[in-house]
Amino acid sequence: MLIVGIKEIDYLIKGFETVEFFGNWKYTQLLAHKALASSSYVELLIVQRFGGVNPFLIKRLGGTWDRIKVRRVFKAEEVPTALDSIEGEEVIVINPYLYSKLKDIITAKLRRRAFIFNKGEELPLGGNFNYHSMHEIIKVSKVRKGILVKVIKGKNEGASLTIPLEKVYDNS
Repeated sequence: MLIVGIKEIDYLIKGFETVEFFGNWKYTQLLAHKALASSSYVELLIVQRFGGVNPFLIKRLGGTWDRIKVRRVFKAEEVPTALDSIEGEEVIVINPYLYSKLKDIITAKLRRRAFIFNKGEELPLGGNFNYHSMHEIIKVSKVRKGILVKVIKGKNEGASLTIPLEKVYDNS
């Protein structure tokens, strides 16, 4: 089951198939790591040349690699094929629109139970089709001693929470 692992955020997104997180990239990535550490078996697709996932951070957050099946792609053309090859119903995708090509095709392939962690400081990358396809879109910002998550699209639109960093690192 896909969860972020922070009960307040999980409550906001409960019942939604496709949820996209974007905003401050450092903290968006931290939430991606928390979701990887907290979810039961999950498939992960990383779209970038290097970096993206820190195994030591996943372990610190209480996760293990034996529950994560990793795929990495390096070109925009590889993303749709990689998404098609994912066998499970649930997927976490990091940075799917890195190359800004094939946005509509990639978005169409993301119509499943998915958490998307996307770059884009003010607006999520991916365009209009992506915006309308996501069930819930959450903007992630840094605030003093924590992370602000604000629902910009979805049932709880306008809702916002400040999550202390200690809570992100808490494994209980």
